[in-house]
Amino acid sequence: MAMRNGHLTLLGEGEALFEPLALDLAACERQLPDLLQQLRDRRVRLLWYDLSSIALIDAVHLDYLNRLASACRATAVRLVVVNMQPAAAFALAGMYPEKRPCFETALGVGTVIVQPGVRQAEQRSLGVGAPCI
Repeated sequence: MAMRNGHLTLLGEGEALFEPLALDLAACERQLPDLLQQLRDRRVRLLWYDLSSIALIDAVHLDYLNRLASACRATAVRLVVVNMQPAAAFALAGMYPEKRPCFETALGVGTVIVQPGVRQAEQRSLGVGAPCI
């Protein structure tokens, strides 16, 4: 399904992939209610957010992704950011601990990164998928 600033693809029962097409974060913010409504209408519980077209993540983009993650969490949707380019991941790591991501990451769709031998509750305390305040 094409949207103004991206494309939403249903992957299976309860899963969808969103591929942003624009770097205009103000437009993405305006589209957020429409995206959330599409997720509700299709009963999506897991949203894969593809960052393969984003070369760099700055503090403004991180703030947007955190707001998206919080909005998803409020509607019982799990957000997993996938296909992050190395430069974007490096920039994201450089902002930690002053700014930290409120979303999970994975190498690609279907490959959620978890730390082996660490229980989910402990991962949250380490900042993996932890809600931001």
